[in-house]
Amino acid sequence: MHELLLVDTDVEVPLLVPQLSFSLPDKPLFFKKTLVIVLASYLFLPLMGLHDDGEITSLAYATILVSLHLFFLLIYFYRVRYKDLEADSSSRTFRVLGLVFCVILLLLVAGNLDNDLKMLAVELIALCAVHTVILAFLMVKVEKIEAPIQQRKWLTKLKTIASAGSLLAIFFINTQPLIGSGISLTLVFFSIGCDASQFSKGETPTFPKFLDSSLLCIWISLFAAFSLVPLPDQGNLRKFGPASIPLVLFTMGQLSVCCINGGFVFQLAVEKVERRLWDVNSPKYDPKNHKSFLFVCRFMTHYWSVVFITMFAGGFFNAYTNTCVVAPEMNMSHADTTINWVFGIMWSPAVILIALKFQRSLIDYLVKKTKTSS
Repeated sequence: MHELLLVDTDVEVPLLVPQLSFSLPDKPLFFKKTLVIVLASYLFLPLMGLHDDGEITSLAYATILVSLHLFFLLIYFYRVRYKDLEADSSSRTFRVLGLVFCVILLLLVAGNLDNDLKMLAVELIALCAVHTVILAFLMVKVEKIEAPIQQRKWLTKLKTIASAGSLLAIFFINTQPLIGSGISLTLVFFSIGCDASQFSKGETPTFPKFLDSSLLCIWISLFAAFSLVPLPDQGNLRKFGPASIPLVLFTMGQLSVCCINGGFVFQLAVEKVERRLWDVNSPKYDPKNHKSFLFVCRFMTHYWSVVFITMFAGGFFNAYTNTCVVAPEMNMSHADTTINWVFGIMWSPAVILIALKFQRSLIDYLVKKTKTSS
């Protein structure tokens, strides 16, 4: 359902989210340092062989080892400009923690090297790998950028189908109310699960959606009512329950304007517009554009609230004037099949299609109006 209410359905704008960009400002220097450290590490092999053969003293051996490690430190920090590497304090903290972890790992690897030179040559590969990671921590530049998130379109389609299906299941309520409400409840749960998955991957900036939560409350209430109310007492529930769903959506729509700056449409629109229009932390944030965007979202929330109340008017008219419940099966019966066909079956889909027909033109008008007034 909520995919039908997007502010912009003609132009697909990628969702821009703040991300950390990692790069090597000086790749040739990094590879040169890596090569030097690998060669210096493997100098340890002949050095250890000479020491084992007694050709160099323990003092000379220790002195060379200390010099070698000092040389490593010199290579590590050569031409490293720390101020140019950090995006913020969090990246600095991550870098320090990474370095501490690598140093500990380096000590563990170095402390468990084999005395056999052939095995040592293999183990030095791991040692060189740790050295390379340390070099990366010291030389990789971290920047904050706004990058597009590639949404999983198949998941978005599943979410749309589930949301639409939850409303189509209303037709089952006429004959099988418990099954119909159960199917709708299951589909809404599935839609919210898809949305949660997208939120966890950064594909949508808001969760849970106000509209999804409203539908969830509606179907939980109807499912509980059809489960708990005895069948002989379900007359009015069957007549007016499904017809009242648009009335609840109208009420929730107006409530969303009070709870969310921009109403429930805001939560849907942020997935389809540039982040600078709604996120105050965006580098390209403009208060005027933000204000205009919120105005359009609020207006469209009221617009769809009017659509919901119009849907309710037709459905309630059919339920009140043309519908009765026949005992003992409590089946729905209609005095005039034409009225039932027009207001009970065709009315709500027709209202939605007409609303979608004029939505694009209305949004263009509102955007143009806000630009002119600003």
